[in-house]
Amino acid sequence: MRRRTALVNVPVLLLLLSFAGLVCVDAAFGTHVRPKGATPKRDSLVISYKSCPAPNAVHSAPKGYGSCQPPTQKSPYLTAGTPDSPNGLPANFVGNTLMQVCAPPGGCAPGPPGADIKITVQVSDVRCTAALVGINPAVCPSGTFGAYTGSLGANFPEQLTDHCNGAAPPACPAPLPPPPNAGTGPSPGPFSLPVSFVVPCAAGPPGMGANCALVSTFNVLTPGFVVAGARGNFETGRVTVDDGGPDGNAATADNIEYAGAGVFVP
Repeated sequence: MRRRTALVNVPVLLLLLSFAGLVCVDAAFGTHVRPKGATPKRDSLVISYKSCPAPNAVHSAPKGYGSCQPPTQKSPYLTAGTPDSPNGLPANFVGNTLMQVCAPPGGCAPGPPGADIKITVQVSDVRCTAALVGINPAVCPSGTFGAYTGSLGANFPEQLTDHCNGAAPPACPAPLPPPPNAGTGPSPGPFSLPVSFVVPCAAGPPGMGANCALVSTFNVLTPGFVVAGARGNFETGRVTVDDGGPDGNAATADNIEYAGAGVFVP
């Protein structure tokens, strides 16, 4: 009588074993729901305008809401070229931000080795208004509608949920204590953890506004903010870019929103 030999599908077996290993490893940190991955995050920028508390017009159908004429920019200090606006200059404003997660061991240059979040900010054709020229001509060497040579503030409001929480918060990185140690913070509000970078500006080619650019990381700004293995779920609110205020310095607290995440339809 012939004995039957069970046939084993080796690739399938290895796959099952690998999956089981992942389940076992993930269970050790499985106290909050999170994605498998989420990177990169890119935001285009548009000029920010004030809301309309007292409408004096009505938008055309089908968007028949009250509107304000004329629109008013939030920033009284910075603007951008626009041919059909009062400044009559070519439209060359292009702005965007990029967030990228970098895994250890390499990290993100110019940050330290290890897990990190790299940010890239690029904004072109940033110009001074007459108001800023009158207050601080030093950052407006070419006068009204000329290039702005101060700095911008790029803001990434965050809410962080990770495994570095407890009655006595554990030190991160590892060794992490066993679950439960996942938590969300801080209070109050969903995006009350500010992450803000100062972006330097320099005059562009003749006839153009300034070019403002920065490449940095969360851990350059705040060492140890991003931790490998802590299962950090970074929810990001609306990305905005502030002017430098009347002093032209985005590191001070007198800044006003200049641009924000959005899209432009010609």
